[in-house]
Amino acid sequence: MNTKTDSILGNLEWNEEYDSWTGQMFLSNEKTVKVKIGVDSKDSEIPIGIKTNFQFIKENEELLRTKIAKPTASLYNDSWSEGDEIKESSVVKRISLEYISFFSNEGDAELFYNDDDLFAGHTITVFVEPNGEITKPNLAG
Repeated sequence: MNTKTDSILGNLEWNEEYDSWTGQMFLSNEKTVKVKIGVDSKDSEIPIGIKTNFQFIKENEELLRTKIAKPTASLYNDSWSEGDEIKESSVVKRISLEYISFFSNEGDAELFYNDDDLFAGHTITVFVEPNGEITKPNLAG
């Protein structure tokens, strides 16, 4: 088993099946999140862009939830609510980051949020670019 410890990302384990490093990291709110880091090979250094974006996500996870709350609440209220509308503040409290997948050396990442059954168990996904910009949330699964 190949493992490494990174000063920012912590303990990582090489996953041969996915050609990636995987681990479980702590966010600033002390919750844990699973992380997958796609790199060229297990001998590759983890690019600084990935470390920088992880640090940004870690420090700003609540802000990211707040940014995706408006379109997520709108989607819920327009298509899923069955009459019981939800406020953005409730979305922020209910959804939780479970998984981060880094897929470029620049640090591009896809975040996967547990929907707390707002959307019948579908995962809420959003892309975070290295500059902190996010895409419109989508439902997966």
